[in-house]
Amino acid sequence: RGGAHVTFVESGAPQATAIRAALAALGVGDRATVVQGDALGFIARAPGCSFEVAFLDPPFDAGLLEPALAALPRALSADARVYAEWHRDGALPWPGGVAPVPERKAGQVSYALATHTGTRA
Repeated sequence: RGGAHVTFVESGAPQATAIRAALAALGVGDRATVVQGDALGFIARAPGCSFEVAFLDPPFDAGLLEPALAALPRALSADARVYAEWHRDGALPWPGGVAPVPERKAGQVSYALATHTGTRA
C-alpha cells in the first residue's frame, strides 16, 4: 500500500515460500525482501534506525514478543510505528522509547499500535 520497500522475516520455509509467491502474484516482488530465519537474529543484525514500520505477531506461546520488543528500538527510525499482537490474557512490556496508544482486545487477541519516540531507555 504505497510503501517503498518491505522486509518480511519468517522462520518457516513453507510460509516464506508462500509469501514470495504472493508477492510475485501481486507484482511487487521488486519492492520486497523475504528473509527466512530467526526474527531476533534479524533485528540484532539490522542497520540501526532503518525501519519506519514494524509488525510483530509471533506465535503466542513462543516467548518471542518480549525479546523482540526489547531489541527492536535500535532498528527503528524516529517516529516509527510498531504494531504488536499478543494473547488476550497477557501483558506487554513496552520498551523505553516506545509509546503505545491504548491497547485493544478482539477475541483471543490483544493488540496495540505504538510510536517510537527516537529515544532509548
